[in-house]
Order: sequence, then C-alpha cells, then structure tokens
Amino acid sequence: MWLVRHAAPLTPAGITVGAGDPPLSEAGVAQARRIAASLAERPLTKVWSSDLRRAVDTAAMIAAGHGLTVERTAALRELDFGAWEGRDLRDMWLEDPLAARAWEADITDAPRSFGESVRDLETRVSDFWDGVVLSGEAVVVAHRGSLAALQAAITGQRFAECFRDSAAWVEAQVTDRRPGRSASR
Repeated sequence: MWLVRHAAPLTPAGITVGAGDPPLSEAGVAQARRIAASLAERPLTKVWSSDLRRAVDTAAMIAAGHGLTVERTAALRELDFGAWEGRDLRDMWLEDPLAARAWEADITDAPRSFGESVRDLETRVSDFWDGVVLSGEAVVVAHRGSLAALQAAITGQRFAECFRDSAAWVEAQVTDRRPGRSASR
C-alpha cells in the first residue's frame, strides 16, 4: 500500500485548503508526474483517491501508467476547516488565541470553528479502511490529515504521531493476519 499526498494545489502558501477544490498548480503537475514515474514500475492493482480535484488529478497520473481507473471517495477528503477554509491560519492566533494554543498543543483538539473534528476525520477514514480488501499493491492519494488518519488506522499509531511524521509518500507493508488487510509503515 502506497500512501501518497496529492501534489501542490493552486493555492498560496499558508492558506487552508480542506474541503476546497483548487486544481493543481504547474509545480503540482510536475510533482504528480514525478510521483507517477516513481511508481511506474510497481505492479499496482488499484488506485483510490479523495474525490477532491488535487488528489484525483495526482491519482489519475499514477493510474494512467497502469491502465487503472481511479476509485474516488469523499471518505478520504481533508479535514473540513469550516470557518477557516481559504483563510490564513496564522490569523487564528490573533482572532482565537485559546483555540489556536490548544490546537498547537494537541493536533487532535481542532477548534470548534472547524467544520469537523479530527475524531470525525479519523472515523470516516477508518470506515474506508475497514472496507478495503487488498489484492496486490495499491495506492491511496489523499491529503495530509486524511493520510495521517489512514496511517493511524493501518498501523495502530496515534494520529498525532502520523501527522507529525508525514511524508510526501509512505510505503506500508501488509502485516495483519487477516488476508488482504492491514499494514504497517
């Protein structure tokens, strides 16, 4: 199982993009091509993606080289930032410093002004994982938060650990005793 963060969207740095749906930037298209090239020789059998354009477009480049169709799902969407969607999160420290400090101290303590909690994110991603049956190598293209939740569901690690240690892509090796199931980093 390959966990791949979508390539760079057409959004200024520092602006939150959770439920928003911007396309890939030119740099993002180049990144997606590099990711696809790095997975070109893998014997992929399935590609899942968040249904948001930046993830779907990244996944499509990976899937194309394998003759696969991208299976899209809203379960892999990024955390919904609610009132903070499309805004610079640095402003939170000015407008709601208590919530900002609490979130900084514990990434799972999302501000109430967000559209969903980290627990909600973990639940929907875990539900996705519960329905997965692996039959060979697969790729999931999603977002930093949803990939951290997926890695936590797969490995049993805490969300905060997975979020803190996130990478552009992670190989997860199947280890669970149930056929076609779990994996570890």
